[in-house]
Amino acid sequence: MVIKRHIPAAFLCFVFVLLWGTALAADLRWGFWPALLLGHRGLIVHLALGLGGWLGLMVVGTFYRLVPLVHGARVADPRRGWAVLICALFAIGSVVAGVFVGSASLFRAAALLAAAALWLFCAEVLHVLAHRRSQAPDLNVAHWYAVAASSAVLAGAAVEWSLAWLRGDTDRFAEGIVVVFLLGWVGQAILGQLYKVTPFLMWFYRASIPDARAIPRQPAPYNPRPGRIALVLSNAGVACLAGGIWIGATGLAVAGALLWAAAALIVAYMLAYRWIPPAVSGALVFEWRWRIS
Repeated sequence: MVIKRHIPAAFLCFVFVLLWGTALAADLRWGFWPALLLGHRGLIVHLALGLGGWLGLMVVGTFYRLVPLVHGARVADPRRGWAVLICALFAIGSVVAGVFVGSASLFRAAALLAAAALWLFCAEVLHVLAHRRSQAPDLNVAHWYAVAASSAVLAGAAVEWSLAWLRGDTDRFAEGIVVVFLLGWVGQAILGQLYKVTPFLMWFYRASIPDARAIPRQPAPYNPRPGRIALVLSNAGVACLAGGIWIGATGLAVAGALLWAAAALIVAYMLAYRWIPPAVSGALVFEWRWRIS
């Protein structure tokens, strides 16, 4: 059974992000609600809806809709997917309520709820990947393992902050967490799915697989060595960039940014620009022919 509520919830959060962003912009222009701009209160709500609601639930929803399908595996328990959704929504709601009430305890509760959602999601990803149809090397699988690792890191950081175990600059800590979330969690999920979607769109296997609809269900439709290099570079870049921000090491942060940039260039070449010369020369033939069974 596929859980289908995460993506609609993500789109609802996206609508709230647009409305709230418009309100913030209007407040900056006309100043009708000055208290909203004090202490980044309005920005915190915007980030909770955008990062946690829109991007977070979209990644979770994409996983539940596509990964079990393309790998021929079942989720451990549909109730786990519902628990992830409920914990995430309550975490976002707690952040919003904490901003308006001014309660630090609501923020800490939100962190614990987010940690619970991340741990449950991590367990779900690992279960599906462990029970996939084929054990052949697959960049999609490798990137989802990276997502699971990032989930564990983010959950641990949320628990550490909520229990007041954190030592050091909280602003730098928050910046490092955002880096891990965007580049290590959202970024790895997007890259992993591109390795399934792009070969299908570019008809990479059109000559060898008669049924085009079977292409995205192949165990490893795209697993070149540059992709594995980009996987290592991107995750090393996230670790160096987040770590450099956290400890205040500018050189380490710059090195991490360069590593991620190198990975992005490799991915761009593999999934976009390397298709251009064959397409222009006519070597890459696009056939829009479907088998009617």
